[in-house]
Amino acid sequence: MNRAIGTVYRSYLGEVTRDIRKAERKRVLAAAKHVRKALGDKVNRVGVSLAGAPPGKQSGRLRKGIAYTVVDADTALVGFRAPAHHAHLLEFGTRDRIVKKTGASAGHVAARPFFVPTLREESPAVERIFGEPWTDYV
Repeated sequence: MNRAIGTVYRSYLGEVTRDIRKAERKRVLAAAKHVRKALGDKVNRVGVSLAGAPPGKQSGRLRKGIAYTVVDADTALVGFRAPAHHAHLLEFGTRDRIVKKTGASAGHVAARPFFVPTLREESPAVERIFGEPWTDYV
């Protein structure tokens, strides 16, 4: 009597999917770290900056406040946290401000854009990171 021998097939789809998600998360992390470093390099010059140029390093709070967080496998946020509460004021500038108690002018801050220009400058590098084979990140 001839018995049929059964063949067992195992699917590795779950493992492959997990590895791809893990690699994508690592890729997103690598891109976020790259942008964070580029922003830090941009604001690391010592001294006073001119209007329209990236801000110079005075206290180091701006550089210290550059942060990123990976939200999920395909999203990271890069921005500012404490102690860089003033980052938006430097990026976009301010209007003339008036001191309420005295009515005196507190002056204004001319824009010193660095965040958006850095994102634009670094977009080819970020695209290159996302273009690398996912197997490099497993």
